[in-house]
Amino acid sequence: MKEPTTSDTTPKKKILVVDDLVEIRTMTAAMLERIGYEVTTASNGREGLQIAVESEPDLIISDISMPELDGIKMGQALRRGNLDVPILYVSSSLRIPTYMADVQTITPHYLHKPALARQLTEKVAEILAQAA
Repeated sequence: MKEPTTSDTTPKKKILVVDDLVEIRTMTAAMLERIGYEVTTASNGREGLQIAVESEPDLIISDISMPELDGIKMGQALRRGNLDVPILYVSSSLRIPTYMADVQTITPHYLHKPALARQLTEKVAEILAQAA
């Protein structure tokens, strides 16, 4: 996998990680920062929505099932607000097929948790390349 490269003239790609589990947020952020991304985190969909509107990230990685505002509703609110940012959904739920119709109306990107670091970083690079 090709890792992102940055220079003084190329800004780092910004990623927002939204997950209610602090361990997942911290681990995902550290992994992405280590390979050169600028990462911000949020602990729920409401906080994620606010941060996304303020910072306009290049990609959002969001859990689906969260308190306050779930990931799908957060994505729908972003679309209604005309913020066209790709969203990579992650979930440990075994019921994910019931969510897929809602997920696919927002984004086709999904990984089952726990995703391997390689799977996650490859998917992130793929999504960002498509968005470029």
